Amino acid sequence: MSIKQNAVIIAAGELGKIEYMPHESDYIIAADRGYLYAENLGVKPDCVIGDFDSLGRIPNHDNLTVLPCEKDDTDTSFAVKRALEMGFKKIFILGGLGGRFDHTFANVQLLAYIARNNAVGFLVGEREVMTVIKDSTVTLYGESGQILSLFSLTEKSYGVCEKGFKYELENAELESCSVLGTSNELLEKKAEISVKKGELLICAKSLKSDFIYQNRDRKEDINEKLNVYF
Repeated sequence: MSIKQNAVIIAAGELGKIEYMPHESDYIIAADRGYLYAENLGVKPDCVIGDFDSLGRIPNHDNLTVLPCEKDDTDTSFAVKRALEMGFKKIFILGGLGGRFDHTFANVQLLAYIARNNAVGFLVGEREVMTVIKDSTVTLYGESGQILSLFSLTEKSYGVCEKGFKYELENAELESCSVLGTSNELLEKKAEISVKKGELLICAKSLKSDFIYQNRDRKEDINEKLNVYF
């Protein structure tokens, strides 16, 4: 039996046309209505968690955690914390984009929370992917012309570098109120983003990175076909 290395959280946001084919190294958590999405995808979760207000029923599952409706965390946040408690260093959130903007923004904050807990998280939507890096470097793979945006989640991010892009940055400083990193363009198939101090939100239509492919058999895009994403 393969060791579980990736936590995949199916959340209650918009799943759209995302398709997901589980890998044997995935530990799957369904959060509230995400359980219905899992059923529709033919995916059996390892764990189900939520207050189930959006699902409208309590699922029949062997590993079930029922949360109170009145709480300080969202169901997705509880799922993220469960994954971190279990020691996962890569967490993928499906159905965390679209729908209510406040929940989407909360999920972006969860990416920062994951990064602050020495792990890496990905928000995977039908049309875009987001991740956050903290005081670190990420290597990206794509095609020339691919658009990617970069934003500081901390008040200031220092030592920001973008290599392999149309507009390169070298030891730059980005502020949380700046739009300098919007809509950059890949010039090469391999690019690099780094930050010496701070947290950077990376947004792309599709995304390939070393984080994603460590435990996968092939390198493909994260995009509409999630079975080829990590």
